[in-house]
Amino acid sequence: MRISDDRLIWILPVVAGLVMLLPQWPGLIDLPGHVARYHVELDLQQNELLQRYYSFHWRLLPNLGIDLLIYPMARLFGFEWAVRLCVALIPALSVAGMLALARVTYGRIPATAFVALPCAFAYPLVFGFVNYCFSAALALLFAAGWLYLTLARRLWARLCFGVIVSPVLFIAHLTGWGLFGVTAFGMVVAAERPSGLKKAVAGGIFACLPLAWPILLMFAGSSGAPGVTQGWPDLNNVARHSIGMLREQFAVLDVPSVLLLFATALAPVIARRRFAYEPLLLLPALLLWVMVLVLPAMVLGSAFANVRLIPCAMVLTILAVRPLAPSSALIIFACAFFVFRLAVTATALLSFDAVAQRQLRALDHIRPGSRVLGFRMHECARSWAPPRSQNLTLLATARRDVLTNGHWAEAGAQLMSLDDQAFRKLALFKGNAVVSAPCRRWALPVLSDVLADKALTGFDYVWLLDVPDRNQPRDRRLRLIWKDRGSAVYAVVRLQAS
Repeated sequence: MRISDDRLIWILPVVAGLVMLLPQWPGLIDLPGHVARYHVELDLQQNELLQRYYSFHWRLLPNLGIDLLIYPMARLFGFEWAVRLCVALIPALSVAGMLALARVTYGRIPATAFVALPCAFAYPLVFGFVNYCFSAALALLFAAGWLYLTLARRLWARLCFGVIVSPVLFIAHLTGWGLFGVTAFGMVVAAERPSGLKKAVAGGIFACLPLAWPILLMFAGSSGAPGVTQGWPDLNNVARHSIGMLREQFAVLDVPSVLLLFATALAPVIARRRFAYEPLLLLPALLLWVMVLVLPAMVLGSAFANVRLIPCAMVLTILAVRPLAPSSALIIFACAFFVFRLAVTATALLSFDAVAQRQLRALDHIRPGSRVLGFRMHECARSWAPPRSQNLTLLATARRDVLTNGHWAEAGAQLMSLDDQAFRKLALFKGNAVVSAPCRRWALPVLSDVLADKALTGFDYVWLLDVPDRNQPRDRRLRLIWKDRGSAVYAVVRLQAS
């Protein structure tokens, strides 16, 4: 059975996007912090409550994908619907890019390509790296266009294409731009390999030079210190993120799914008579795996820079696998795997959404424009299920215009900042993650120690998430005004000196 119906390139991306629209709140870990920034970005000029605490200064950063897209989307659909649609667009574009790349490479969509599709919902998206994931999704789509022009020998058209799309990727996110550059280079080298390795490498370098010009934009248009680059490659971290590539709710479902990805990627090694590698995609995949192993953990303020690339490296490796003979059973199995992973993702999103909607009722009890300390308690034992509510308290800024702790303030990497007075208030409360007792696994403060600090009097409310009753504060300065299953809001009471 042969799959060549181009309608799949339209249908399956829509299905992937609809899965992300099922919950009212997309359960991505870092998304609340981004949403708070979008809210400040859009409303600061006319919102006096925000002006008390925040400032926003535009400059060119290689990390602006959704920050720019949210402008027209919010005008068309309203703010929170715009956020949901932007998030849904990411897996939709990722699936479209994978299918388009397979279609260009083989002239059809091989069965093995469907095994790669669940990587559209891989852990970088669950973590909420939305600008990177958006840029990576575009990179896959643009890679399909680059390969098409390369195979058609339309070199001038490829040059113009690269010059146009490279700044789009660069502005969306630096790592997505790098992903496209490495992939484009590998494709050209693989296509030119019959003419000799040295000539192929030289041709790849020459072809990709026009992709580098957006670096000039960063030097010409940016101001301030660049984000931090640090952290040696950590093989243990790479292994942990590889096995957790499809981490959702239950390891018993997610780990076997990842093992199936690796088995498919290695199919030409395991079953040489049934599968083979396509060099046009295998060489870019191998280059990406090298990048995963050698890149530092943080690049220009973007954390987890190397392990973010793992799902994309896996996608290209699987797309490089082609069956040597058609197989109806393989098609059915691959499609069933994709449907199964969609069901796992949908269940995880809806399960957390029920929790999030309950926790977000706390905002009804918080006065707009107030000062809020928000904390989410972590368990000392590592849990497989992602901590989706880790930054949920940052939605208080987006929905109630408050000052709260936990906003990211990496030098040179953020457009939003706190004014001096607000920064001083939050100096002792930079993070929003706490533990119940000292814990070796997490270098996090203990909730009781944080709340004992005298600076608590500079705030109006304390909002706690996932704090068991035994760890709820017993403090005369805190008056309970709302509570629901481990989540609570306390009003800070100003005690008069006796």
